[in-house]
Amino acid sequence: MKSFIALPILCALSSIPSSVSAQELKISTWNLNNLSGQNNTGCTERVQRDYDEIKKIINAVDADVWLFQEVENVGALARIMNPSAWDFHIESRPDWSSMPPCFNNDRNAVMQRVAIATKKGMAVGKKEELPFLDTSGRGTLRYGVAVNIAHRGRTIHILNVHLKSGCSEETNGAACGTLFEQIPYLTSYINEISDSNAPLIVGGDFNRKLAESHDDAWHSLSYRKSVGLTISSNSGPSKCSLKGDENIDYILTNKHHRELYSVEDEYEYSFSGPYESWPSDHCPVVVNFLSK
Repeated sequence: MKSFIALPILCALSSIPSSVSAQELKISTWNLNNLSGQNNTGCTERVQRDYDEIKKIINAVDADVWLFQEVENVGALARIMNPSAWDFHIESRPDWSSMPPCFNNDRNAVMQRVAIATKKGMAVGKKEELPFLDTSGRGTLRYGVAVNIAHRGRTIHILNVHLKSGCSEETNGAACGTLFEQIPYLTSYINEISDSNAPLIVGGDFNRKLAESHDDAWHSLSYRKSVGLTISSNSGPSKCSLKGDENIDYILTNKHHRELYSVEDEYEYSFSGPYESWPSDHCPVVVNFLSK
């Protein structure tokens, strides 16, 4: 296993200007299922009304910070969010030289990047990327993206991840081998941030049922009691799972964050109509934190 390189905290509290003063802080994570910047490209066929439907859901949730997965580029984000109202912090992993074919149509896939969107007016530190989550070293796995935000005079570290798919509860196989290569690096990063006494939110698509009893991935992520990593979002069955499976999309917090914030509300935004009409194969997961 390659060695973990410790990364510095993005910036100190004193280097971030004053923040918005609202007592609540709403965070949402949503896998957008291969969101392209162009109509009818990528593996999920979309036209303008589909982008408008996603925008309608974003407006309805009204989060202060969005953690997105499977976003092609900034142009794709601009299709669903007004750039004059949001700041975009997107993974800079280079495009592949050739994209693989889609399994459900005759097109090719588009890049699946992670991105954080923060409301304009919110003080945000410099974006940090976590390329060590690409354990292939070839750009085939998603990086993490992190930013610091200022809220009520505090600096909060927010990390967005999208881990390897295909290992939701197993421990054997190639996909599990990859995911369990990623987990120690993510654990080390979480521990490093927590050791600096920073309040931490980790969200995204973990592609793993972390809330299952005795889950090996969760055991690794949460083994240090001094960090106090906890699932703050819905940990039961997902409304987006046609099989009634447990969630794989989560928002986690460390002890330092919970010393400053309580969970006022948490839910999974659900869709109506037949599955084929849903805007994504994942539902937004939302947590509204209340400053203590």
